[in-house]
Amino acid sequence: MFAVFVPGWGLEIARGVRYDDIGRVSGRARPAVGFSTDLKGLLRLSAGHVARDQERAAIYTP
Repeated sequence: MFAVFVPGWGLEIARGVRYDDIGRVSGRARPAVGFSTDLKGLLRLSAGHVARDQERAAIYTP
């Protein structure tokens, strides 16, 4: 499971999960990822409702 957060925003803007071996029943097992996002929240963020001068940071994971 994962969630995406933005500094200064109180809620996650996206969340999702990894599915291992989806399709196994049909004989075509493969990995997949599903996610959802808050489109209205993304629009508010792009309009500048979060301070633009905040330091930008990132976390990278394998």
